[in-house]
Formats: sequence, C-alpha cells, structure tokens
Amino acid sequence: MHASEQMVGYHTHQLNSKKRSPKRYSTESVVVTSTCSCMRNLPEIEEEESDVRVEEILQEDPLIELLETFSGKEGVVDITKATWYAVAVCEVPDSACALAASSAGHEVVRLYRFATIGHPLETQKAIQRRIKEAIVKTSMLYGASKALQALYPLFKDLKEEEIDHYGPRWDTVKDDFDGALLRPKERQRAGAEFFGTLWGPDAARQNLEFTFNYCPDLYVQNIITLEWFVSEDGIFRPHETCMCTTAAIICSNSPVQAMWNTRGIVRQGGTLYQAKFTQQLALGIAGLYGAMTGKILPVEEIDFDDNRRFRSCWLHVPQHSTLNIDPFYLTRTFQCHTVVLSNHTTLKSVISESDTIHENHGNCKSVKKINFRKATL
Repeated sequence: MHASEQMVGYHTHQLNSKKRSPKRYSTESVVVTSTCSCMRNLPEIEEEESDVRVEEILQEDPLIELLETFSGKEGVVDITKATWYAVAVCEVPDSACALAASSAGHEVVRLYRFATIGHPLETQKAIQRRIKEAIVKTSMLYGASKALQALYPLFKDLKEEEIDHYGPRWDTVKDDFDGALLRPKERQRAGAEFFGTLWGPDAARQNLEFTFNYCPDLYVQNIITLEWFVSEDGIFRPHETCMCTTAAIICSNSPVQAMWNTRGIVRQGGTLYQAKFTQQLALGIAGLYGAMTGKILPVEEIDFDDNRRFRSCWLHVPQHSTLNIDPFYLTRTFQCHTVVLSNHTTLKSVISESDTIHENHGNCKSVKKINFRKATL
C-alpha cells in the first residue's frame, strides 16, 4: 500500500496503482544499445510526426539560437551529464526568454524537445530527470508557483511512455512516508484539510495524483510544504495564509495560481472584501516596483460558487456591538457553514433554516454554538 493513501483527506488512491519501479530509470540504465530489450519493445515513432516536431523546434527562434550556442560551449559530450539545459531551465542568461525563474516556464517544453532531439527514449528520460531536478531543487529560491508553471506544461506534453518516474527523495522515504517524525498525524490532518479546502476534495486528490505520476519528488516537496508550513495556523489563520500567498503569487507573475489562492481566501473562511483588498494591494505594490503580474482575474470575475461550502468564517466587528444582518446573507456571501462572531458580539435575532453561528468571546477555547431558525440577526 502506498504510504500516503493512509493520509487523512488526501485520498490519493491512484498512487498505489500501475506503479513502476523507479529503480529501472536509475542512472545506471542511461546507456542504451540497439540490442537492449527495452529498446526493442518501444513503439516506433512515426517518421512524419518526428520530422514535423524537429522542423518546428529548429525554426528561427531566439531561444533555440541561444540554446544552440550554450549547448556547444559547455564541452560535455554525454548529454546525460551535461548541465546547459538544466541551467537554462532555471534562468537563460541574457535572454528575453528566461524560463522558470523569470516566469517563462512554458518554454521548458521547447527546451526539453530541443535537448532530446535524436536521442533514444531512455536518454530522453535521463535529460527529463535532470530538468525536473533542476526545477524542484531551485524552486525554493524563486517560488513554487513559478516551478509549477515550468513543470506542468512539460508534464502535459509528455506521452505516457515518455514519463520518467524516478524520484531519489521518494525512493528514500517511500517505505515510511507516514512516519511520525517526518509527518506526524496532526500535520497530516492539517495539510489535508487546508489543501482539500483550497482546491476541493476531488481536485486536490487529482492534483496530487497528477504530480506524483510525473515527478514523485515534487509530490514529496508539496506534501511537506503543505503540512509543515502552509497549513500551520499558530500565527496566521487559514484565510490569512491565503491572503499572504495570494499577494506573493500575484507579484510572481503566476496569474493562474493567483486566482486559485484568491479563491482560497474565501474558501478558507475569509470574505470577498478581504480577497479584493489583497488583490488590489498586491497589484499596487507590483506596479510601484515594476513587478510583472500577468493577466490577473479581478475578484469580481472569479467564480466562488462551486456548489460547496467551506469552513467557518470569521466576522470581525467592533467590541460589544450588535448586528442587524441576515445570516443567510452572511453564509451565502462567505460560502461557509458557520459564521464566527468575535469581540463579544451580541446576536439580536436570526433568520435561517439550519445554519449555526458561533459566538467567540475572544477565546477560541470558549465558543458558544447558537442554533437558529426564524428571526433576525
């Protein structure tokens, strides 16, 4: 059984199915001869398709011209030991087409296809492995969102038989990935709850399965980051964490991930106002310092209604105040099962059929649950 299948909330069932041994893609198997059984069993690529792909890649292009120049300068004959394509993944020197670190990760596909032209499949996988390792290893310097923007287009471009499934970190921890030292149960639950709320249970599961299939070490990195850092709520509540991640991602020129994390502000219990506030502040700072943001979807155009409700939301009001707001409006607006009132807020009356309002008297350990039906708040 795959260790992570036991994790509360992640439900990564696919991870234990149709598994290949990562060892078969170890560096010892990179040198392939024409008599190798693994080559004899490989499907032949249609010549016409191959010619078209090569022709497209070799068309006049500044990025390809730059790669050609630097690939010849390194002086390493064995492509599986060369580093020019790995360095290019992180940042192409003096180029307008800088890749992962400069938010041009979509160019990784062309880089990979250029680097693998004319090489057998196992050699292509060795090159792919080094490209993925370069991105995973350097993502801590320029951010996970930029790394995903570089890796996901490559993943989606690969055919099933082209995928290199090896991950040295996963190989090290796979037998005890649920171990108490690396991943205490409380951390597992926190990470699963945060990620499941951010994406939705089904989408979260599919995302992890997709990541694991193409890059097990990226999966390990994502899980550890989620459980030990992102989901930690000792200082920031979940929606406050999403406010921070949204701002960081907006200023990192990662608009798709920015949209998901903006949604996450509301999904994790924040308000539409907080989502809009975060977006506008981040865009203001980006404009002030000349940071590229890409096309950011305004909060007003984000679809927050996906037929599900999220965790309790916090409603901050002046101390000892009285509210005259319809809780049905609150729960629909904030997309949650409950509303948490802080600072000794007084409930005047309520209208609802089944929802619950929590009255929080300044202490999370002392929460008063109020079930209500017809009335006014």
